[in-house]
Amino acid sequence: MPSRGSDPFVEQVRAATDIVGVIQAYVELRRAGRRLRGLCPFHGEKTPSFFVHEENQTFYCFGCQQGGDVFQFLMLQEKLSFPEALKMLAERAGIPIPRERARERTDDRLGEAMEVAAEFFKSRLRAPEGEAARRYLHGRGYEPASIERFGLGWAPASWDALLNHARRLLPERVLVQAGLVIEGERGLYDRFRERVIIPIRTAGGRTVAFGGRLLGPGEPKYLNSPETPLYKKGTVLYALGEARDGIRRRGDVLVVEGYFDVIALHAAGIDWVVGTCGTALTPEQASLLRRYSERWTLLFDGDAAGRAAVHRAMGAAVPVHPGLRIALCPEGLDPDDWVRRDGSQELSAALDRSLTPLQFMEAWSVDERVSIERLLPRVAELLRRISDPLIRERWVQEAAGRFHLTESRVWEVVGRVKASASPQPSVAPTPLRSREKEILAAAIGRPDLAEELREICAELPDIGTRCVEILAWIAARNELGVAGTAAILSQASDDPSLVRDLSFLHEETATDDGWSEGEPDPEDLLRGMRRRLLEHRKREVTDRIRRAEDRGEDVTPLLRMKQDLAAALRGLDMMAPPDAANE
Repeated sequence: MPSRGSDPFVEQVRAATDIVGVIQAYVELRRAGRRLRGLCPFHGEKTPSFFVHEENQTFYCFGCQQGGDVFQFLMLQEKLSFPEALKMLAERAGIPIPRERARERTDDRLGEAMEVAAEFFKSRLRAPEGEAARRYLHGRGYEPASIERFGLGWAPASWDALLNHARRLLPERVLVQAGLVIEGERGLYDRFRERVIIPIRTAGGRTVAFGGRLLGPGEPKYLNSPETPLYKKGTVLYALGEARDGIRRRGDVLVVEGYFDVIALHAAGIDWVVGTCGTALTPEQASLLRRYSERWTLLFDGDAAGRAAVHRAMGAAVPVHPGLRIALCPEGLDPDDWVRRDGSQELSAALDRSLTPLQFMEAWSVDERVSIERLLPRVAELLRRISDPLIRERWVQEAAGRFHLTESRVWEVVGRVKASASPQPSVAPTPLRSREKEILAAAIGRPDLAEELREICAELPDIGTRCVEILAWIAARNELGVAGTAAILSQASDDPSLVRDLSFLHEETATDDGWSEGEPDPEDLLRGMRRRLLEHRKREVTDRIRRAEDRGEDVTPLLRMKQDLAAALRGLDMMAPPDAANE
């Protein structure tokens, strides 16, 4: 799949897509001057602060400061990666996705193999040979709707049932690469046999792996696909696609470990649940969770293994999201057992009583009679993982109170003395002034002028460093071949500070200093900036002449410099259009 930026395929999809048409599928928009306005889909509001700029093909919300291009909108709204959003828009526009890259061709064949296998397993579950699996799933309380929704299937006991079916459609080497077939000393055979099959899919619905639950005797009880070019363990969350609407509605995400825990909770109406695919929560999964919700709760088994899993999960989650919550099932139960025994209301009530990480550590230390000597290093390890100094400071204060310690003692174990621990007050970013907004608007409209504008602005004392930094960023995009306002703003979507600083491009008028969309022609603005630079240099030389005369020094070289600057100004005026010369 092409990457974001100046890729011709990306630009072809962008050109074929109207951002208004895409956003109107989610937001009711009304015309407001040159823009369209509606209620923001990313945060609750009663007064519309979400604007779509049809001319630039961008959007921006003045309430939550989210903004960007059509790709960014879909990534935020549907919780997609960029390749997934690109694929969705390409299909919407009827544009074939390029197949020329070797990796893409491999992924396509592997993806085809996974879909062939998924359909085969589903068909076997419906067949007479799937009767034992159907009885098993019915015994767990799963209705046909849940079985269909999660694509459950059955792998027959035969050693080559899938192999014989799939080899008619795909090369055997592709089946081996996909992890569906194993190449042993005596030949090829199916990886999954006599197992209930659970497809593992991306948020976009693409099957990338399988989990299998053994029904007969033997080990292992659960078997997962190996890592393949499609599937990297610890990077996928089970049922994320199925949970997406529930997460959006609830504003929360519940994380469990097992596949059947997820399915049982969804069947009980708790549909904002995802699974870790049977492994400990990884940093990659934690980062993926953060894309979908600011609030998430871990719900693990209520035994020693479940508590150990919480400790591992906190190590991955706290650096990404210190505000997570933790709940444990009753002793001896997993979430599947619990919801079937006590119902969704009891489970939901328990989730409302979930603990912060430090509350969990406190409860664990009491239940397990853990000494402070054993406990404190674990607490300190969590604190070290928090990068935000203000949050770490609050955690240190909370830890000191909960565990009856002084803050200095906690800081000592963390490895940072309290005297140097006080965070510096954060400084709010200085808003861009009207002239800086005009300069940036011109540079985005004509990125080939950005580098000269950057050089000029870096020398002018009334232009802030943030404006110069953004000009350097625009110039770098121009060097990479990124052209056009929409393409540049698309790349800005990856940086929240850039989205915020360039939000003025979505305004009709600004409320602070009277800036409006009537910015000058970029060539005229550059000419004016050249004049300002020469005038600034001339004033500086005049000051140097005055100081040199006060000291009795020879000012002849400075006078010549001043004359050269005056001549440059006259030359600039001679080359300017008549109306520009009178600025």
